[in-house]
Amino acid sequence: MSISIESCGKSHGHYFSEVKNEVFKKHNAFFASTESEFNEKKTNEPYTRCLNGIFCPSANENEFINDIEGIRAEVVARRVKAEGIERIVLREIINQEVVNGGNIERVYKALEDYDVSERYIDGVLAENFDKLIEW
Repeated sequence: MSISIESCGKSHGHYFSEVKNEVFKKHNAFFASTESEFNEKKTNEPYTRCLNGIFCPSANENEFINDIEGIRAEVVARRVKAEGIERIVLREIINQEVVNGGNIERVYKALEDYDVSERYIDGVLAENFDKLIEW
């Protein structure tokens, strides 16, 4: 299936930010780089530093960490559902500038979290190569 190159969807980072923000909101977590910033954002409950500059209420710590660790899988699932794997592969081929001398290995690496084979990626590239050259 050949798709429009102009409509290659949203980036992985867009979906990551969306899911991360939901997790932070769910657990009342926040970033703080200074003590004054921490004091501005905290409530009256006890807080724990969970990760680099990230704080959450101590009662939410374990669930917050579990949800943070699950972000990658959630991002992949949302992106595949919203855009389809071929569009995601084509976007990564464009991002890595494979047609202009970029390395296809970078595409394979970038899509490791997705259930897609190198052969499939090569097929998407071959099917869309002429359009990519023109674009």
